[in-house]
Amino acid sequence: MALVNYSLRQARLSDKRENNHEVFWDRIQPVFDRELGQCRGINFEFSALAGRFLPNLFYLSKEWVRTNTDLIFSLSYEANWRCAMQGHAYVPTFYPGKSEGSHSGSLDP
Repeated sequence: MALVNYSLRQARLSDKRENNHEVFWDRIQPVFDRELGQCRGINFEFSALAGRFLPNLFYLSKEWVRTNTDLIFSLSYEANWRCAMQGHAYVPTFYPGKSEGSHSGSLDP
């Protein structure tokens, strides 16, 4: 949770100063990539947080979320999928599906 909160804070500050947060995201993205890459039968906390904070991650990088939605909600690792879905259950906003052919289409913001 600290990673998400820190990233959101820095992105907001960058938006305020520079009117975008791409430079910050480019620096922090490898950390998110590493955490997501570990969601293969382990790292259940990140799976749950990624599901819970999907709209916030979408704010940080629409492209990263669109590219990684199928990994966040991977059917290959059921325990991680369950954690992501349990986290996503707390998201108060519904996003209509945009990923045709994707098993997570209704989750793609």
